Parts: sequence; structure tokens; C-alpha cells
Amino acid sequence: MLHPTPEGTRMPANGKTGPPKATWADWLAEDGVDATTIEQMPVLTRDELIARTNTHALVAKGNDWEFVEEPLFSPVSIDDIELWEYRGVLPRPVRRKRATYPEWAVLLIRTVRQYQAYGRSLDEIGPLIRAVVRSIFSTHPIDIEIRDDVGRGAHDTLDLRLPAGLVREAHRLATWHARIANAPTYEVNVVVVATNGHKTTYHIPVAAESMTDHEKKNARLQALYDELRTRAKD
Repeated sequence: MLHPTPEGTRMPANGKTGPPKATWADWLAEDGVDATTIEQMPVLTRDELIARTNTHALVAKGNDWEFVEEPLFSPVSIDDIELWEYRGVLPRPVRRKRATYPEWAVLLIRTVRQYQAYGRSLDEIGPLIRAVVRSIFSTHPIDIEIRDDVGRGAHDTLDLRLPAGLVREAHRLATWHARIANAPTYEVNVVVVATNGHKTTYHIPVAAESMTDHEKKNARLQALYDELRTRAKD
């Protein structure tokens, strides 16, 4: 197992905080989750979150989630959490007398660590973490259909502990698709069908942007050059 070299471990030395960032409740509201559902979600204190993250993984089981005992290969500390919140990689806590986090924040933190093990920077990881939350809670019809399939037992949805090679190929595919479709891509779903018909879906969060104007111009010039070269041969 690769061990990451965390990108920084403390807040800035001057003690200043960054600009206000969205809380996890703000993220859910953006994804269409109603206020009552958000209010009723079980929460953890920061100390509870760190302790749970370092000892347990949160994995999907059908249409629900469960904690399984699995020590984190590179434990996180309060400094890590504060840094990632400061950088906008993680949403900020909701203040209810004290800082509170949803139980599923365990999944987000462990995913950050996993992407660090793959060598990704915090700037790259931030959009991926946002995509994880969107894929789980979004009220978009496509996302709802996927979750309904899981609930009916049509698919098993696995957690994010995937081979590094598969994740890299997913990002290559997302980049290719974003360019030909000229639209950003935030998730790649890999469906594996066994000979008995059982389907397993791997949800891999990605962050692939469409072509920039500069890239489009270069692509057009390259196509024109290729066409002229072909005509010259004829």
C-alpha cells in the first residue's frame, strides 16, 4: 500500500482563516436535499469524527451504509481536517453549539487520503470530493435512478477502495469524454456484469473539464494542417 505525503499539515502560521466556505449542509442543499432531512442526519463532533475515521471505513450496503472496522493506513489529525477545510477540499462543519459533521464525512476524509496516495494534489482532490457527495445525495433524476437500482438489488455499489490503475483509466476516459462532448465530466460509472447476470457498479468521482478556447483553436489548426498535408500528397 502506498503511503501519501500529506500536502501540508497545519493552518497558515499567521493564524488567519480563509474566506467563508460552504458547510456540508450547504452542499446538500445545493444537491436538492430538503432542510428537514439535513437537520435529522446523525452527526459527530470533530473528535468523534477523527477517531471514527482512523478506525472504521464507511461502505455501501444495498441502499444503506455501514461502518466496518478497518484502520486507516495513514491516520488523520485535527490539523489535517482544518487544513482541508481551509483549502475547500472538505465542507466546513455545521455549528450546533459545537462543530458537527455527518457520519458520511468519514467517507470523504478517507477518500482524500486515498487520492493523496495516488499522488493527487489538494487542488485536484477538491472537485472529486464534491462529486462524491453529489453522486450520493443529488436529486437529479439520473442519480435517483441509480440509487433506486441499488435499492432493488439490481446492482451492488462498492466503496472507493479501487485499484489505482482503474482510477487512472477512469480519469483518462473522463478527460476524453469531456473533450469530445465539450462538457465537464464529474463521474465515471463502471458496470461489471458476471456470467450469472449479477451487476456491480463502481462509482468513480472525476473532475474533467471540457476543451478550453485555446485548446479548441489548436485542435482546429491541427485538423486544417492534417487536411492540407493530405491534399498535398494527393
